[in-house]
Amino acid sequence: MKKELADILSVFNQVIKDLSELEAADDLVYYTCQITGNNSTLNSFTLLVAKIQENDNDKKMLVAEMSKQLSIFMYSYAKRRLSFFYPNPSAETQEEFYNQPIQIINKILQFGLRNGRTPIPDNNPIYNAFGISHQFPELKEDFKNCLLLLYRNIILQNVFIPIHDISLLPIIAKSKNGKYDTEKLFKNIYVIESESGMKQGTAFHIMDIGIITCDHCIRDGNSNEILEDIKIYRGDNFAQKFPCHVTKSNKDIDLALLKIPEELKGEFGLEIGSSVHLEQLQKINVAGFPNYNFGDNGVFSPGIIVGFRTYSGIRHLLVNSPLISGNSGGPVFDENSKVIGIAVTGADKMSKAHETEKHGVIPIEALSEIQNYC
Repeated sequence: MKKELADILSVFNQVIKDLSELEAADDLVYYTCQITGNNSTLNSFTLLVAKIQENDNDKKMLVAEMSKQLSIFMYSYAKRRLSFFYPNPSAETQEEFYNQPIQIINKILQFGLRNGRTPIPDNNPIYNAFGISHQFPELKEDFKNCLLLLYRNIILQNVFIPIHDISLLPIIAKSKNGKYDTEKLFKNIYVIESESGMKQGTAFHIMDIGIITCDHCIRDGNSNEILEDIKIYRGDNFAQKFPCHVTKSNKDIDLALLKIPEELKGEFGLEIGSSVHLEQLQKINVAGFPNYNFGDNGVFSPGIIVGFRTYSGIRHLLVNSPLISGNSGGPVFDENSKVIGIAVTGADKMSKAHETEKHGVIPIEALSEIQNYC
């Protein structure tokens, strides 16, 4: 069994290498052969995986590790307006998701027909599409997208554990101190809103610091002024709202510090952590109130760090957890339930989460930057 697992991982690493190279490749012949050839690396990968029993725990753990590696392709695919993982929930069926390359092939073949290039009957449609895209350079990017999607399909249909489920595996879901006490954590996480500014987001209480949220959650989008009617409340008790006053804010960094309402001063608050030594594929959890409806108790979304990107001179964390409108200003926890960042960017709604690469998190250390602003 160990040899079979080692063989799968070895071939998988070659497949990942090919997929990375394909994204920048100019000559697509090799990758076309990889998709269609009986002796290709992809085909070997498929055969090796088929030998392992589906319910084998060793395979499940290996698949989880491979699935985490695949998360790096989310953003490069998004730049091409493609989805790597099947979005859940999604407006399309899983069958439609996997049939996306067929749609591109049909587009290429139809273009060829309209321009005097007749496909050979009963021939492999991928070869036909390659021939037409080679003859008509304007279709080359379409064909490359087709190959990328075919690689995606072959990989995912063989080994994929949905990215949303990876965190549910025992070795990944548990924090070092045991199970997350989400009920306790959400006592310090609030919906923040302004009726005049038609704003709604997430805020949270950090021990000995105050209420933290994003600047865009407390600022009028038209006048650029700080809103005067800001209130916070727990998601499961929207009848009890607490007026909140902004003490410090920085719209460039997109952070704001608010004074703790008198009624909440006895609360303990969340513990602050550190983002300094975080690495890619490290596990995190994002909490907040995406697209809040009255009575929602909040969402606690597990995920991993997939990369880093600098905005306004600060290294942001890129995560695979979908950050949806309303998540902004929410805390991001490490495995010890300490706050390591603040959710800041994402998509307007869950069905659009796969269309953006900007699932970004401001590191908690950026709080020190807002002390010199008002």
